[in-house]
Parts: sequence; structure tokens; C-alpha cells
Amino acid sequence: MMVADGEAVGRQDASRQVRAERRAGRSCGGCRFWEQADLHGHCKRHAPTVVAPGGRAPNGTPSTFTAWPRVPGEQWCGEWAADEGAR
Repeated sequence: MMVADGEAVGRQDASRQVRAERRAGRSCGGCRFWEQADLHGHCKRHAPTVVAPGGRAPNGTPSTFTAWPRVPGEQWCGEWAADEGAR
């Protein structure tokens, strides 16, 4: 598959922006939506996600639960927002 020159430049620009944000400390650990849990934390930007581990409940229904995404503080995403409170 061939990539147009403009598309390749767009990807390079996005990659540079991500690296700049990481250098600026824009990682999960400094985000207002991240909450420390144990070695990792929980991202609370959106509602908890339904998790279906594949097992079955005693009544035979699929076993599911909800959970906030667990992420280390060094990770990042495109929805980072400054944490205005001191940790």
C-alpha cells in the first residue's frame, strides 16, 4: 500500500506532538482524570468499561463486570487534561 506524501508528513507531525507532550509531563500521572490505585492507576475520563472474562455465573449467564481502565502513570492518551489539584 502506498502512502501519499502529505499523509506521511501528517503522521510524522502527530508523532512529534506526542513526543513533545510526553516531555512536557503530559502523562496519565499528571492528568486530572487519573486516580492512583496501587502500582497503577485508573483512568476516569469515561465511564467504566464492561469486562467479559469468559466465565459463567452460577446461574449460567455470562460473567461480566465493569472496571475503570488500569494504566501506569507514565502512559498517555490524546485526552490529557491538567490536574489542577496537588497530589
